[in-house]
Amino acid sequence: MRKIEADVAIIGGGIVGLSIAREMRKRNRKVVVLERGGMGEEASGLNGGGVRQQGRLLPEIPLALAAVEMWKTLDTELGRPTGYRRNGHLYLGESDADMDKLAKMREAEMKLGLESEIVEGKALKELAPALVDGLPGAKYCATDGSAIPLQASKAIGAAAVEAGAIVLENEEVVAVPLSNHKVCGIMSRNTFVEAPVVVNAAGPWAPFVGEKVGVYIPIYPSRSIMMMSAPFPIKVADPFVQTASMAMAVCQLPDGSVRMGAGAAANDIGRFTYSKEVRNPPFEQAKPRGKALEMFPVLKDVKIVRRWAGIRECTPDMMPIIGWASEKVESPEGFFIAAGFSGHGFCLGPVAGRLITEWLVDGKPSIDLSAFSHDRFLRPQGPLTVVEVRPEQTG
Repeated sequence: MRKIEADVAIIGGGIVGLSIAREMRKRNRKVVVLERGGMGEEASGLNGGGVRQQGRLLPEIPLALAAVEMWKTLDTELGRPTGYRRNGHLYLGESDADMDKLAKMREAEMKLGLESEIVEGKALKELAPALVDGLPGAKYCATDGSAIPLQASKAIGAAAVEAGAIVLENEEVVAVPLSNHKVCGIMSRNTFVEAPVVVNAAGPWAPFVGEKVGVYIPIYPSRSIMMMSAPFPIKVADPFVQTASMAMAVCQLPDGSVRMGAGAAANDIGRFTYSKEVRNPPFEQAKPRGKALEMFPVLKDVKIVRRWAGIRECTPDMMPIIGWASEKVESPEGFFIAAGFSGHGFCLGPVAGRLITEWLVDGKPSIDLSAFSHDRFLRPQGPLTVVEVRPEQTG
């Protein structure tokens, strides 16, 4: 077994873990990432690619604002393309109730500095020419955008490696050794990384990592299904488009191809799985094309060239866990959690990397992350006691 010494050992080579690695190298820290599969090839590379600020639970808005500022210059910093475009994000209202919801969302977000507008009629059709007639309106955020998930995640990883980070693929962590109730590294079947700080950025598998050191982490998996069309000659929409109900996501790429995603049906208990089966998913997983056709009838003529599924990492309140493992459950010293981004962490990856590095190196992040503490799930009544808002405002 090879042994590598590091200042920080990271479990998980998704966009969060890789962003931490890159930022740590910018601060001249030795960092090693162990990834159970391929770099950026799980949820970070299989999502819809939205880089949006609107529609989040309010504590995430400051992070999203900072993240979008980073995305604007990320290609230049990485020296590699991520596919990022500032093409806007559109939430479609299908009813008066949806429009009321979107108006309230806009009012709350504006208090935190996020600008958006309500669009109707001709203005809506200019943004989404192929949209079905008769919708009451939408909420549009011009500063939002999109990127190509796998390309972006691998670009961040490659830049981290170029800066001196060690990223080892196909190295599943099997143990997190302790000494005197302190972490002393991470171990795969082939490698021992000795480090005084361990970052658990293992996404849906973060709870299993927590179990290795006796730390309870309330994260559950939820499969989402995506599909991609061949290049399509008709303009569908310029922005990334979702319905206010989160039942559909559509994004047309510069080459004309259309990426589509679907929210899970309410009665699909089979979505809470680690399976990425697409052809015969259990129960009632929603099909991406169904809602997309309802909103954009012209998509009946597109040729689907690829289907895939990704596994989201969800917490009971649909917000991430970022911070040291709680002392309330006698967690070992040096165990840091960065997981549970609940299906909307792709945009936040780069800024999470920066803030977590500030926390680990300087002792404090430049943006308050207390809303995402592990402690919030450790009240005597259990994790659901913190769910004071429903997740309709996320996606």
